[in-house]
Amino acid sequence: MAIDSSPPGLDSLAKKFGLVVENANGASTQNGDTKQESKPMLASVGSLASFVPLYQGSEDSNGNRTWVDKVPEDVEEAAENNETARHALIVRNKKCLDSRKKFEIHSIIVQSPWLKTALAEILKGYPGVCCSLDRLEFDAPFEPFIHRWGQILRFKEMKHDEKTTEHFHLLFSVLKEELKDTIKAFEDYVSHGVITYQHLWTIFQPGGIVFSDSHQGTTCALEFRNGKYANTNCGNVYQLTCESIDWDGNDFGRSNQCLQVREFSGTRPIKSLHSYPLSFHPEKKAVKALLIERGKKFESLAGYHYKGYMKR
Repeated sequence: MAIDSSPPGLDSLAKKFGLVVENANGASTQNGDTKQESKPMLASVGSLASFVPLYQGSEDSNGNRTWVDKVPEDVEEAAENNETARHALIVRNKKCLDSRKKFEIHSIIVQSPWLKTALAEILKGYPGVCCSLDRLEFDAPFEPFIHRWGQILRFKEMKHDEKTTEHFHLLFSVLKEELKDTIKAFEDYVSHGVITYQHLWTIFQPGGIVFSDSHQGTTCALEFRNGKYANTNCGNVYQLTCESIDWDGNDFGRSNQCLQVREFSGTRPIKSLHSYPLSFHPEKKAVKALLIERGKKFESLAGYHYKGYMKR
């Protein structure tokens, strides 16, 4: 039997004057009638086919952030939308530290299907580039365009359909304006046979052959894959990741090799570097013939052999 904690006669007064009395257990009575409080039924954990979006909140005084269920007021609308998707290119700019200009290009997003087809031909075989992607993005310093600038110029002079020509000239104008300093420096250095440490990356093209006189104590030729500037215990270097042909005791195959060009000041003759593209070697035909002959001898020695000699 339920026990009513209301004072005696209170229910009769409530009924007379139409008042509501709340009991200690949370139930309410009106006109003396008790109403049972109902609670909403909640779904079990993880049972609803839906999601709840949370947003990163503002930093507190300690630099920490919490997650909130309301969209922060200081968040701008997304810059890329159905309007921007109509354009052949999206050119994203950032503030430039160069005193000669206010902005520099951070990245270029290629959206034009005609441009993607053109770039698939120009950048064919270039590592890390897939021109069939819906979102084709290139980041500064735009190494693929610098390394294939000759192919870009040749493609520009060829005859194409109207749409391809229009879109390609648009991309070319953007690249020419942004990369003019790098291209001019590259052309000047190559014509004089010198290079700076800052522009070393421009002469090493993926897939090209690198000549080195410092690898394992002998001269060799390797296929260049990629390069990057790095800080080591011996100072700043430009690291070259290359592939060579080697024998592991059972089979011939490709092995990764790492070469380094240490940082230097000013300009330096390209052929004075311990590792540089074979195309810059003053006697590249003779070197190529010598290395091929040495490679054939190396191949002939693969496996197990018995050799003897007679003392005269």
